[in-house]
Amino acid sequence: MAIGDARMFNINLPINFNSPYCSLNIQEFWRRWHITLGRFVRDYIYIPLGGSRISEVRTYLNLMIVFFVIGLWHGAGWTFVFWGCLHGAAIVIHRLWRKLNIKMPRFLAWLITFNFVNGAWIFFRAKTFGDAMKVLRGMIGMNGIVLPENLGKRLGGLQDYGVRFGQWPGDIGGNEKTILMVLIVLLLSLVYRNSNEMVVRFKPNFLHLIFICTAAKRMRNQTIPPTQSLYPSSTISSPYHGWNCLKTLYATCKRKKSRWFLCCCRSIPLSISFLMRTRSIGSSSPLRNV
Repeated sequence: MAIGDARMFNINLPINFNSPYCSLNIQEFWRRWHITLGRFVRDYIYIPLGGSRISEVRTYLNLMIVFFVIGLWHGAGWTFVFWGCLHGAAIVIHRLWRKLNIKMPRFLAWLITFNFVNGAWIFFRAKTFGDAMKVLRGMIGMNGIVLPENLGKRLGGLQDYGVRFGQWPGDIGGNEKTILMVLIVLLLSLVYRNSNEMVVRFKPNFLHLIFICTAAKRMRNQTIPPTQSLYPSSTISSPYHGWNCLKTLYATCKRKKSRWFLCCCRSIPLSISFLMRTRSIGSSSPLRNV
């Protein structure tokens, strides 16, 4: 949505995230996660420090310095610093692992990377180290394990080992469909193409024109009050404005076969939502018969 809105003003925003949770190692994760930040620290911190052109020990030190700075960039707190140092240490370990020339199964590599990243997020989000440790203890079952109540008859013997049976996942505000939904969303996020990949494959057609006309029809009898606009009232308060913008957008994209047209389409629902909150202009809208 942000990329599409920027392109409408002839501003090209760089790709910043590219399915980072599909990464098979921590180095690939940082090539996919916060790409602009990674490029900045590489060009202005890592390379000026010597990068990897110096001794191996110094290279590892440079990596730790870079991720120490990344931690501070995210927040002035020790939990942020520790989070950055965790990723720095993971990068160093990954470089050492590559020297062993031992290949790991893809699924195992993804599972280790995914769990490490999510485990490190705990320190990123926690206010104190004590809060982070509480969450970690709960994740590994040190605070007790709760299983669904309907398993109590078959697995009741586990109660001797601290396992409880109760309303799970109701204890976390969910229901019996929670786990299924989590698995479905995880599968879609790992298998389905992200928005960047869809933009590359996208080609506008007549169905998209129908979508735009439908969106424009929903904006009938609506306008933006001049007091809420950054543009002159003569150009923005007209009831023709929304329709003309959409027609111009489609004509331009169709003529240039623009691949970012999908991003522009994604910005339309937001624009509609904004326009629907503004005042009505009566029943004389030219879009009534569209």
